Amino acid sequence: MKPVLYYTAIAVLIVMHAVGLYGLTHNHMTYYRDLTAFNLTLTFVLFLVGAFRFDLPYLITILVISAIGLVVEIIGVKTKLIFGDYNYTTILGPDVIDVPLVIGLNWGLLIMSCAAIVYNVYNNNLARAMAGATLMLLMDIVLEPIAFKYNFWQWDTKTIPLQNYIAWWLVSFTMLLGVFSFLKNPHNKMAYWVFGVQFLFFCLLNLLT
Repeated sequence: MKPVLYYTAIAVLIVMHAVGLYGLTHNHMTYYRDLTAFNLTLTFVLFLVGAFRFDLPYLITILVISAIGLVVEIIGVKTKLIFGDYNYTTILGPDVIDVPLVIGLNWGLLIMSCAAIVYNVYNNNLARAMAGATLMLLMDIVLEPIAFKYNFWQWDTKTIPLQNYIAWWLVSFTMLLGVFSFLKNPHNKMAYWVFGVQFLFFCLLNLLT
């Protein structure tokens, strides 16, 4: 049963992003853009189901990271002191204090993906957290221009400030240290697929739009 779930999750993930890429670069851009919240939520589910990670410590960790990510974003939006002067639009669905709920899920998804990818590459948690935060930064570099272009959020400065990237790395580093301290092994074999497909998706969108 587990291999079937794994390969099915991979197939759904790839097809979903391929269809989204086509839709966003052709005539029905608005329709596919408005499905982003659903896409991210389904990716979160595929991440858990595909790897069959339902043990309590793992579920607690990803939910706590998601909640922390949401709180950090709320503080960031309200104070402008963390990432810079930005605001979310309504495109990403239901929100809590002006931050879409799906943004919290995305923090959990990406942090746990990076944790799984770097865990066996390094022998100590500091190096793992630094490497994982760098992967997070690379993702943000290709994500930010697309989010700005498709109006998921807007920067009042009209450009993406360096502060955003520095804060993104530091917040990610702190979260990853917490993950490695709490979980004995954050392994998730869907992590490579989720991170890789999303990274390629945003790279191609940057090239094609």
